[in-house]
Amino acid sequence: PLLMKGFCMTLLFWLASATVAMCIGLIWGLLQTQRLWITGVSEVCTFGAIIVRGTPLYIQLLIAYFVIPELLAGEFSAEVIAIFSLGMCSAAYVSAIVKGGFDNVPRGQWEAASVLGYSLRQTIQYIITPQVIPMVVPALCGEMDQVLKSTSLLSTIGIFELARAGRNIAEREMAPLQIYLAVACIYVLVSLLFNGITMALARNQKGLS
Repeated sequence: PLLMKGFCMTLLFWLASATVAMCIGLIWGLLQTQRLWITGVSEVCTFGAIIVRGTPLYIQLLIAYFVIPELLAGEFSAEVIAIFSLGMCSAAYVSAIVKGGFDNVPRGQWEAASVLGYSLRQTIQYIITPQVIPMVVPALCGEMDQVLKSTSLLSTIGIFELARAGRNIAEREMAPLQIYLAVACIYVLVSLLFNGITMALARNQKGLS
């Protein structure tokens, strides 16, 4: 039961953090693209992404848990900090994936849409995005899979999740080999299931197109 509780908490933090990462990362990445560059704003977004990607998630968790509440003179629950930290860390990588996808679309596609009278929104929605999605989906799925593994670091700020549950049971039962192997197998099974679903959806999308 303790291991199952930890597993459910891991799924909860994974889904919540992945949602934050995708929502923020999409906007973050668009603001860094060459065709949507906004002087001042895009530079700040690029610099922020470099800083986040350049520091380990472990350090970001410690800063978010110990430093930010003190600077803001507020109190935040460990759960909120965990979701925000993991989500923002992943969002920086998602932004790089999104930026790369949009920047890889030939300039001629943007120019042709402009000549045909499409607005910027219509160009992105109907012309550019359908070309970007096949390029970025595999990388995005890989990043979301990595978020699953990264939830094991949340125990450093007191979050109870699968890895923490496994450690507690191993210390209590004095059977680290069996328990940690079981925890590893759970991570592998969830990862395989997730990748299998995404691959099936990708094949189905190709069949429809």
